[in-house]
Amino acid sequence: MKNTLNILLLFLSINLFSQGIKFQENPNFASILEKAKKEKKIIFIDAFASWCGPCKMMTKNIFPLPKVGDFYNKNFINLAIDMEKGEGRTIAQQYGVTSYPTYLFIDGNGALVQKDLGYMEEEKFIELGKETLNTQKFGSLKERFEKGESTPEFLEKVIQQYYQSDYPLAKLASEKYFSIKKTPISEKEIGLLFTFIKSTKDKNYEYLTQHKSEILQWVPENSLDSFLKPILLNEILEQVYSTGSKSFNYPLFISKASPIFGESEATKIAQQLLLQNHLDLQNYTEYEKLALELYKNPDDISEKELSIAARVFADHVKNPMALKTAQIWAEKSVMTNESADTTYTLAKLLFLNGKKEMAKDYAKLSKILAEKYHQNTEKIDELIKTIQ
Repeated sequence: MKNTLNILLLFLSINLFSQGIKFQENPNFASILEKAKKEKKIIFIDAFASWCGPCKMMTKNIFPLPKVGDFYNKNFINLAIDMEKGEGRTIAQQYGVTSYPTYLFIDGNGALVQKDLGYMEEEKFIELGKETLNTQKFGSLKERFEKGESTPEFLEKVIQQYYQSDYPLAKLASEKYFSIKKTPISEKEIGLLFTFIKSTKDKNYEYLTQHKSEILQWVPENSLDSFLKPILLNEILEQVYSTGSKSFNYPLFISKASPIFGESEATKIAQQLLLQNHLDLQNYTEYEKLALELYKNPDDISEKELSIAARVFADHVKNPMALKTAQIWAEKSVMTNESADTTYTLAKLLFLNGKKEMAKDYAKLSKILAEKYHQNTEKIDELIKTIQ
């Protein structure tokens, strides 16, 4: 009887005094920072979203564990904050939280000490906390990087921790990583390289060109080309398009783009850019001529392109034959993407083409769709009034 009573008391003591992580109630982040600074502690934030399944699993399976609670309650000030509500939105933006759950470790000055994400089992989650305390002891990853620490393992941590919250720092770490790299690139490292290539002037781009044969062992050549073409295109555009005057040098673009994209593809891109240039300059006569030429076969054109052209025609073109063609584009857009915008454009073109009853139906549908997604209905209301 005595043994049974002792076991019962032991069970009750475990459940009463080892209740897992104790999160601060109704926390104010500014006051928590002050508390952390005063107590010389790190803040642990469980950055979650209410809809996130792994977040709920951590709350149910890991946070209540006695061993986890003992460690985190002793070493950290613990917060659980919904990143999609109130102060959570600001914190998410400040520390680059885009996936859930994310675990943030922040010092009293608001500096990010450690960051990780995803569901973790008990031992791994405790190990994360221990690693954070070790980081605090020897300085933040940023401080250690700025002092010259540069082992591959360390640089990889810097990249992973800062690529969302401090992109320039992560970019520098990536460039350092590949500048000291001696072994052939691995599949895992492709992401560390590609994430920080935005221009041919980037150091990682230089590494890519020098090690292209290695990279092609992991990435198909057509995929690599698809990744690089937008970068090369942007650099050509900087040379052929003047933002101030909105002028586009068509011949120069063809001469520079043809060696990269091929003459046929370069011409196609140039025509699309010229079409956009006519729109930028509000040169609707030239826009009409070129759009009718480019979109003669609408089945080969994307819904987005057809939708834009149809809207421009509806707002700015008077030619009856051209408006009939634009109606076909609008109909195809609605078939692919029935939205408030596409149905509004179709309604307007139907009205301009003398099909009043059908125009009225699509205008009403446009308003229903706009109200459903809390969009402004002012223009739709004006169109409905005009039709009636």
